[in-house]
Amino acid sequence: MYLKYLVGVLALALAAGLVLLLVPRERIRLLLPYGIIFGAGLGVLQIAVLQNMLGYWDFGQIDFLTAGGIPLLIAFTWLPAEILFAHFLMELRRPAARLMLWLFTGAAVSAAQYLFILNRMLTFQHWTLLDSFFLALATHVALVAVLHLMGYLRMQDLLKS
Repeated sequence: MYLKYLVGVLALALAAGLVLLLVPRERIRLLLPYGIIFGAGLGVLQIAVLQNMLGYWDFGQIDFLTAGGIPLLIAFTWLPAEILFAHFLMELRRPAARLMLWLFTGAAVSAAQYLFILNRMLTFQHWTLLDSFFLALATHVALVAVLHLMGYLRMQDLLKS
């Protein structure tokens, strides 16, 4: 097993670093409430439900900061990840580019989970990487509605070039 208990902090540091490199400071400030609630908050909620309540997966030795079996730094990694997602969704002008962003997000989640499985830090029960891919897609479709309701994005502009 590699990077035992350190993956959470490394993932969070990488995602936060990407936000600082790729997203203007003013946009970070604007999207921070969204990132806290729908990044970190939703990350904790999804892990709590899908792992602790439904038993679809189990994280092990992935994060040194856990609460109730939830690897908190892995869950908190969604805060900068959602800021990145929202920023690029707002910046990309072509519908095909936005679709690629959604597909990339689902693929990135599945790829990360595959690496966790290979490293024996994640096990699935009645769940697959394809399930994770579609869960990420569905979640991010819903988050577009959230971005619209929060005033960050106009839904009617999504399909316009």
